[in-house]
Amino acid sequence: IQTERRAMATKLLKFHDVASRVTGSRSSIYARIKAGTLPPPIRISSQSAAWVEHEIEAVLRAQIAGKSGEDLKNIVSDLVRQRQQAA
Repeated sequence: IQTERRAMATKLLKFHDVASRVTGSRSSIYARIKAGTLPPPIRISSQSAAWVEHEIEAVLRAQIAGKSGEDLKNIVSDLVRQRQQAA
């Protein structure tokens, strides 16, 4: 039931929203994406991208819990896999 609620309440975040939550510059955010410790954005049009809010929140919760960089990579990998399976 909680998964259904989450799917119904999916919110997309633009870059400035993500930057304010993860406190990073554009280059540091994209470096984290390249490193696999932050989920990549989804393409919402040919000129626009956004991040899935619950994915960003999951990464932040893991950081707060003190998870290692390798743990973050596994979390991000799982989130991207779930995203692909939902499509």
